[in-house]
Amino acid sequence: MISHIRSNRIVRYLFGGGIAAVVNLALLTLFVEAFHMWYVSGAALAMTFSLILSFVIQKFFVFENGICEDDTRQVGWFFAISLFNIGLNALLIWIFVDILGAHYLIGQILSAALIAIESYFAYKYLVFKEATHTLTHVS
Repeated sequence: MISHIRSNRIVRYLFGGGIAAVVNLALLTLFVEAFHMWYVSGAALAMTFSLILSFVIQKFFVFENGICEDDTRQVGWFFAISLFNIGLNALLIWIFVDILGAHYLIGQILSAALIAIESYFAYKYLVFKEATHTLTHVS
């Protein structure tokens, strides 16, 4: 099983995303239930922490990118996508809870699933894109 996880990027993404999702849900529950935060504020704060964890997981485990000279660009793109996703998450969880009547944890799970799909492609093609090498012919 470990070799299957390590050999398939999508499986690694789901595994790493699962870890970040558990952290997100645990923090959301803590913020709402223990600290009595509004669920939208709690979701934004929980997502902020889980996105930091997610960056480390995506960079080193999922896309096996390592330390490189492109780190500043990657952090910039990841930060921009994260800000977008925090806003999208707040909007989606509000729709699921206030408009559709779902429990806030169900709303968060549904929102996270939708954002996970969008994020995989954003990370793959914008943040951790593989360097393209061009060959030049010297005459």
